[in-house]
Amino acid sequence: MNKEALQLIYQRRSIREFKQDQITNEQLDAVLKAGVLAPSAMNEQTPVIVAVQSQIYRDAVVELKSLGSDKDPFYGAPTIVIVFVPKRRYAALENAVAAQMNMMNAATAAGLASCWVHMPKEIFNQMEGKQLMYAWGLPDNMISVSAMAIGYQAGETPEMPERKKDYIIRV
Repeated sequence: MNKEALQLIYQRRSIREFKQDQITNEQLDAVLKAGVLAPSAMNEQTPVIVAVQSQIYRDAVVELKSLGSDKDPFYGAPTIVIVFVPKRRYAALENAVAAQMNMMNAATAAGLASCWVHMPKEIFNQMEGKQLMYAWGLPDNMISVSAMAIGYQAGETPEMPERKKDYIIRV
């Protein structure tokens, strides 16, 4: 049993306060590779992972996601990773979620903090969202599934919330 790997999973938390320092290319590469190596139904490898570090693109994504609010939905993290999949493909959403979780666990292993940020597909159905997808080389048949804020943690690590009692049923 690899207790070190399990310990990383058990210690991972959603962090909502980040330092402004950009993560290293080595750290980002490790996180992205974990996403690419996630299980994929029938090995179709449907997810497309977009790593956003450019301040211009980061600001554009924040503007789309914040819906007019002045609050940063990515909590100031210097890197945003967005997972897209083709519309109406078998198990595409599940593949994207597997990639996202692999990347979040890899972020913890790489000494980084992360937070899942819901990316409703409607964001990239807007004209501005379509323009970003075009600039990133994504076809029109893609939808955003999820995103994560990633960077160095600022502030305290939150306690593990208590888990509901009926989470697991053994039969």
